[in-house]
Amino acid sequence: MKKIFLMACFVMAMGIICSCSKDDEPSPDNPYAETVYSKVNLTITVTENSTVTSGATVRLYNDLTNYEKGTKNIGTLTTDSKGQATFLVESEKTYYFSVEKDGKTNALNKNSIYCSNKSENVSAFTKIAEIVGTIILKNEAEVPNAGQYKFIVKNTTTGYSEVKYVSYGNSLTLNDMPLGSYSVYMEQQDGYVFIATNGTMTGALTLQNNYTLIFNTANL
Repeated sequence: MKKIFLMACFVMAMGIICSCSKDDEPSPDNPYAETVYSKVNLTITVTENSTVTSGATVRLYNDLTNYEKGTKNIGTLTTDSKGQATFLVESEKTYYFSVEKDGKTNALNKNSIYCSNKSENVSAFTKIAEIVGTIILKNEAEVPNAGQYKFIVKNTTTGYSEVKYVSYGNSLTLNDMPLGSYSVYMEQQDGYVFIATNGTMTGALTLQNNYTLIFNTANL
């Protein structure tokens, strides 16, 4: 009789254990259970000018705010000879990644991917390039005989400095400009002499990723 009682207790215990193992995921009967995510391999392939890039640093984030701040990444790897970096991550989540090599990044290209649980392997492809922007110099003085303006363009971040001349009613576009804070000093031509106008345009003149800054003489 004692053996039968012990056997019954054993069967009941096994039933409890089995029922608990089935309740690992949320259900109508157990809505507060924690979902257990499976693991997948996330492979990020980096290219530059259509060529795979080895030696690039890849940082992975599971939070958009941390990605934007560049803090609290969940992993850092270097791409191999195939231009690849593979992370083991949880499925059913979105991941963000930054890539950098020799001052070039993927900031202007793909930087996130959702990892489903339908496959053990997930791939993302991204390109790296120098981050640049565009500056437009406009001569929109109020009178037609304003002549030329001399623009002295300076990047206070990199030390870049160049002089450009723009005639009345025209504009000059400077492509592939390095990012950073800019100041532009302008002088108006008066006969054969350039004289200072209202000084230097400074302030919130920061060229950001793939953006355009416009310096307009009419604003002086």
